[in-house]
Amino acid sequence: MNPIIRVSGALAAGMRIDLARQHDFAAERVGFLFGRSVNCPEPLLLLHSYVPVHDVNYIEDETVGARIDSAAIRKALQEALNRSMGIFHVHLHAHRGVPGFSGVDRQNILRLAPGFRGVSGKNAFGAIVLSETDAAALVWLPAEERPRPASCITVTGWPLRRSLERL
Repeated sequence: MNPIIRVSGALAAGMRIDLARQHDFAAERVGFLFGRSVNCPEPLLLLHSYVPVHDVNYIEDETVGARIDSAAIRKALQEALNRSMGIFHVHLHAHRGVPGFSGVDRQNILRLAPGFRGVSGKNAFGAIVLSETDAAALVWLPAEERPRPASCITVTGWPLRRSLERL
């Protein structure tokens, strides 16, 4: 079964505000979500904290929407390791509708996956891409080598919102 992701409405709103901010040269913002896997009949991921990438950690590169330096990645990996949590790379595509991972997105998350696996322990890890209205996720479950698309991403609180994965 494909995993289900849950995130609070307050966290989702704050994350969207951060990811929508302008940067001096990067076309996109990047952040990291952290959370834990829960044993249920279906894989369930509860994501509960977000850390943005600081302005100084972006590298000027016109070939991609955003490139971050190794210090930003190390900081996120250390956070996941210190708190025994799974880690998710997250960014925003500024359009409405169901987002998809670009070829560059997929290539880069595959590069990050071994490090994410190393610090996530028994927790799932992966990547999430948001649009203005929806979200999509690729999730590596702890014992699996290949990612799965999330079956849904639910924003909890009021109003309850559900995003169906359509990769």
